[in-house]
Amino acid sequence: MQRRAAAVVAVATATFVAALGPAAPALGLVAPASAGILPALASTALVNRLAPLVNLRPADVPGWQAHAIPAGAGTLSQQATSGSVSALAGCAGTVPLGKLQFAAKMSDIFSSASGHQDLGSLVAALSTPAQMASVLRAEQGQKLLQCLTRVVVPKMTKALPPGAKVSVGHVSVPGMTAQSYGYRVRVDLTEGTTHLQVQDDVLGSVVGRAEAVLTFTAVSGSVPTALEARLLRTVTGRLEAHKALVG
Repeated sequence: MQRRAAAVVAVATATFVAALGPAAPALGLVAPASAGILPALASTALVNRLAPLVNLRPADVPGWQAHAIPAGAGTLSQQATSGSVSALAGCAGTVPLGKLQFAAKMSDIFSSASGHQDLGSLVAALSTPAQMASVLRAEQGQKLLQCLTRVVVPKMTKALPPGAKVSVGHVSVPGMTAQSYGYRVRVDLTEGTTHLQVQDDVLGSVVGRAEAVLTFTAVSGSVPTALEARLLRTVTGRLEAHKALVG
């Protein structure tokens, strides 16, 4: 039951991120090639350079276990969400996946000692700062949130046991700026006498034509807000330190 709920939350999160374009590989929506980089795109060289400088690393989360992203891990998620991506992009008025030239590279996934929490990051880039600014406005806006409720929530609910409750909303953590955004997907479900909640937070920060995205998933609990805020500051600071590269 835990695995089923967590998988549905991950697919839904990938769906709305993918509708915006640059962060499609977050949670493996697009099958990674060459260690997670989408090849032959204008932004690939930039992401290659930025990813090891910006992405989360073991020293950022001492005590958490690192897991490498396996090659091809996103294939099933891509098949599961292809229809939703088009519908969500159409509803929100964003540029559909495939219309933007972007590249992205993920960090390892880090698991807590309890095994009930996972987190990771990615660095993504578009061709111009203007494109990324447009994406950020959509990520911060209410229209996309309404479309998530209309498009993603029914699909999530259908995939879960009867009576499941799904909510999607904006979330903020201390230290967020005008260049940041946050989403929270929460699933509550009951089977027999077992009650389970899965929560997935997606936090992002934009500098020029680049974006750092963090994902935090927790089963029957939540990742501490202080940790989310610290890691967002960490990756944002690393992006800003290389502002000359991203415009």
